[in-house]
Amino acid sequence: GTLVSFVQEEMKAYRLYTVTPKLVLFIDTLSKWYIKLIRDRVKDPEDAEKVLVTLTQVLFILCRRMAPFTPFLTEHIYQGMKPMLGDDILADIQNSDSIHYLLLPEVSECGTIDKDIERAMHALQTVVTSGRVIRDQKVLGKRQPLAELVVVHEDQQLLNDVRNLQDYIQSELNVKKITISNNKGLTRYS
Repeated sequence: GTLVSFVQEEMKAYRLYTVTPKLVLFIDTLSKWYIKLIRDRVKDPEDAEKVLVTLTQVLFILCRRMAPFTPFLTEHIYQGMKPMLGDDILADIQNSDSIHYLLLPEVSECGTIDKDIERAMHALQTVVTSGRVIRDQKVLGKRQPLAELVVVHEDQQLLNDVRNLQDYIQSELNVKKITISNNKGLTRYS
C-alpha cells in the first residue's frame, strides 16, 4: 500500500526518476526479507495457503504497478501467474489477456497499511544489516555463534520493536543473547 501510494504521487508530479529505485528496493526487500522470513510458515500446511495467496496478491499488484516501467518482464511474470490468480480476481477484469490491459492498482486494493509493522520491520532490517556489517568487519563467519548482541538506541519504540522481534534477529545473526538498552555506556566492540 505504501509503495503504491508513493508511486502514484511521484507519477502525478512527473518525478519518474524516484519511482524505479523505490520499486527495485521493494523487490529486494520482498526477496531478501519477506520470503526468507516466511519460509518456515510455507512448510506448515495450515499457513502455507495464506502465505502463498498473500505473496501472489503482492506480486500481482507489483507487476501491475511496474508494467509501465518494465513492460516485457511484467508481462512474462503475469502470464506465469495467471493460473494462480484464481477466478475471483480475474472475474472482475474485463480483458485479462495482458497485464497492459489492466488498470494500475489503487491503494485500496492493498489492504490496510500498518505503520507499526512497517516500522518494526525497518528496525529488524537495520539491526540485522548492522550486525552483518560488524561480523564482516571482525571477520566472524555466519556459522560462528556469538554470545551476545548489544542493541543501543535512544528511541524506545525502536528498542521495543527489536525486543518483539528478537527471535528473528537471533536467528539471522546467530547470536545466543540480545541485550537491549538506551544506555550508550553499554556500547562495546570486542
